[in-house]
Amino acid sequence: DITVPHTLELRRPIVEFAAHHGKAMFVQKPLLGSLHEARQLVEIAERHGAPMMVNQNSLFVPAFMAMEPYLRDERFIGKPYWFQIENRNWFDPSGHPWYGKAERWITCDMAIHHFALARHWFGDWDSVYAAMAHDASQKGVPGDTLSSVFIRFRSGVQGLIVNNWCYRGDRTRSHSCEEIVIQGDGGCISGDSKEICVTTVNPPSKIIPVSYTHLTLPTNRE
Repeated sequence: DITVPHTLELRRPIVEFAAHHGKAMFVQKPLLGSLHEARQLVEIAERHGAPMMVNQNSLFVPAFMAMEPYLRDERFIGKPYWFQIENRNWFDPSGHPWYGKAERWITCDMAIHHFALARHWFGDWDSVYAAMAHDASQKGVPGDTLSSVFIRFRSGVQGLIVNNWCYRGDRTRSHSCEEIVIQGDGGCISGDSKEICVTTVNPPSKIIPVSYTHLTLPTNRE
């Protein structure tokens, strides 16, 4: 389990050593801060035939897993066309010796959870547009403290991922209670890591799964 900060100089020698000895590697996200550097680690693992994966742990949040059956079965919300994920709070790691000190911060360290989740749900994407900002009062953070990313998927779904860790207001959606909305032409899934509500149009209903472990889907929608 590779947990050192995501810099090439720290991770590369560990990956080289582990891959050389045929060890399977479980790498904490993000793999690295740029595609060019991340490819170097992948190439090392492939050259030695060593298994390596990134810990995209949002895929295994029970409430997010509970959303998925309702998303996959078009009898509930129809064909999905829009999603949005929003996470906002005030968090300033200026005093931390290394966290938040890279050129990119919230997009690399937080939004990547949501990228993995959206790709798992909707497949590969066609286009991505990102706008980032920095709160000048967070003087110890050189990178972005606010990130808004618009994604179009090949499946036809499009949506917005917002991570705002310079929000000073009183309506927070802190990690891990970020708000998730998935809209289809026959209903909507709304929720976070604690609560989910599936709203259907035909017939009109509201379904509230208790948890993934207790989830049972209706077998007859009529």
